Amino acid sequence: MNFKKILFIQFILISCSSTNFPNFSDLDRMRILALVVDTPSIQNPQGGIQNVQLTPYVSDIGGTGDLKMTVQSCLDRGVSQGLIATCENEPTASLPQEITISSAITSTEGFFGSPERTGSPQSGAITVPLNIPENLFSNFSNQVTHNGLSYLIIVELQALNNPTQKIKSFRRVLLTTQVPNLNPVINEIKINGTTLTGKPFLGSHELSFDAVNSPDQYTFLNSIGEFTPLTETYETSWFVSDGTIISSRSNLDQTVTWDFLEMPSLGFRRVVVVGVLRDGRGGIAVKVKTLQ
Repeated sequence: MNFKKILFIQFILISCSSTNFPNFSDLDRMRILALVVDTPSIQNPQGGIQNVQLTPYVSDIGGTGDLKMTVQSCLDRGVSQGLIATCENEPTASLPQEITISSAITSTEGFFGSPERTGSPQSGAITVPLNIPENLFSNFSNQVTHNGLSYLIIVELQALNNPTQKIKSFRRVLLTTQVPNLNPVINEIKINGTTLTGKPFLGSHELSFDAVNSPDQYTFLNSIGEFTPLTETYETSWFVSDGTIISSRSNLDQTVTWDFLEMPSLGFRRVVVVGVLRDGRGGIAVKVKTLQ
């Protein structure tokens, strides 16, 4: 291989490794931030329809018009083994629902609406039916039913005024013989150790969160029938409309650095900060702050 070819390959590798990918924490495009269900796990479900309440948190800063969300549920046939999340040809699939997420102006923090366009639908939670066959657990081992058999809730988000702009996501609801898990609760988002209430000064700041409850304990059952005690891990993902967060996740009692630089194009929109707390086994809490 001659010297010119070596230089060309090095140029391609450097170009491919450059930071052309969007920053995870930036609220600069249409995104599904979290899918929260009121019951992240269900203990010993009976056959028939089991309804759960889904609260999606989305962001579309810079977009216009209403959004359409399509929601469908079904038994998970192996997403954790690498299969695509789909309800196609699945006997337990629910009928698809279409929900319009209004972009009407709202001053209520945490609801989706102009101009911040970040939060949950103003219409409230979405009732999602899980179609559970009779004697479902009899088809699975004690290990599977103890650790959790998952149902999928698959969500597609689309801009009504731009049908080609769409994204998909999913979340699991666990069916289990264990005591059901509950969602954690974020008490406050803090900046530099105090409650975040307003837009900060320009510069670097430390974001952290307080949880109302402590991580729960639970057990894992292995293939030879042994129970292992485990404790949840609280981890928060951070999203901001302005400035930059490079390390986008923090555990309880940790901070992330927010380099806040107010953009000249901010206009009438307030600054948005979102914390999404996950407990590591399906429980989710979301806190949306709009700052002026």
